Amino acid sequence: MAEYALSENVQPMGVAEYRVLGPLPEPLQTSLPSIEQLEKELADDPTRAG
Repeated sequence: MAEYALSENVQPMGVAEYRVLGPLPEPLQTSLPSIEQLEKELADDPTRAG
């Protein structure tokens, strides 16, 4: 819902709560990195504390 209601908004904002209503559309599934890829990149980042 936020995607459509605020698609023209160019100001930064935060989202306090969200719900996943279904699977991602196919174009997003193939263009976004997997959870494993994100975890590896975060683990390999020397500037990340922790």
